[in-house]
Amino acid sequence: MQEEMISEEIYIQNAGLVILNAYLSSFFDRCGLTEDSGFKSQDAAERAAQLLQYVVVGENRQKEEDLVLNKILCGIPVETIISEAFTPSESEKEISEQMLQAIISHWELIKNSSAEGFRESWLWREGKLMRKEKYWELKVEQRPFDVLLDYKPFSISPVSFSWMEYPIKVIWR
Repeated sequence: MQEEMISEEIYIQNAGLVILNAYLSSFFDRCGLTEDSGFKSQDAAERAAQLLQYVVVGENRQKEEDLVLNKILCGIPVETIISEAFTPSESEKEISEQMLQAIISHWELIKNSSAEGFRESWLWREGKLMRKEKYWELKVEQRPFDVLLDYKPFSISPVSFSWMEYPIKVIWR
């Protein structure tokens, strides 16, 4: 029996965000947004979603339509509207850059990349989200250098955190 599709397809521009999967719990914790395996509050979850977009673009450019995957990753219902007014603190900016540098340095084949190059190559990707009965499915746009994914030292699928309602099954390659 095939699983029923619950919703329409949602096209996103930041599908590569799932590549941060192995680093997100620590990232949110270092930013002071989580405690006891969950977000401290709804405001903290929304700030986390906004902060993820800062990680993707490297600047304070937030648009509601760019936050769909971010909301799912932070356990926020997709239909929830998050304020576009957001400015990360200096500490959050520093922690964001440190996370990107950690990912780059641990992935041997891209260790000479800049944070900006990593964002452009891996985070800013088109994708298609589909809600299934018990999970989200994310298909990520493929690029020729995605062969490097075979050599990454971390997992990108499934994406599942205690605060998420449904896990994300990632199809990338």
